[in-house]
Amino acid sequence: MQRTRRLALLKRILDAYNARYEDIAEAVSSEMGAPISFARGSQAAAGRGHLEAAIRALEDYEFERPRGKAMIVREPIGVCALITPWNWPLNQIVCKVAPAIAAGCTVVLKPSEIAPVSGVIFPR
Repeated sequence: MQRTRRLALLKRILDAYNARYEDIAEAVSSEMGAPISFARGSQAAAGRGHLEAAIRALEDYEFERPRGKAMIVREPIGVCALITPWNWPLNQIVCKVAPAIAAGCTVVLKPSEIAPVSGVIFPR
């Protein structure tokens, strides 16, 4: 997938994330037992920050650059199998999924069975 399409996809994900921010915070609070203020201000905010960072990185990243007479080309590695832990589940989901999409990889996500709700909400 071209960089412009990956950027557009990440921006749509960020828009959807922002639209469901309160749902995400409530899910994290429920899963982790964290106060809702902490879930909103730290955990959900961290996910937003990872998406924004992936977008910024992708906008400027050099996938091709000359080196002498050769051209170095960085390509997607393929399918990324992402397994997330129960602690800070949403943070781990976003900090793994966003860069994989930015790089052009397909993602298979396996959220923790102890804290799966944020993994269900995130892709919707």
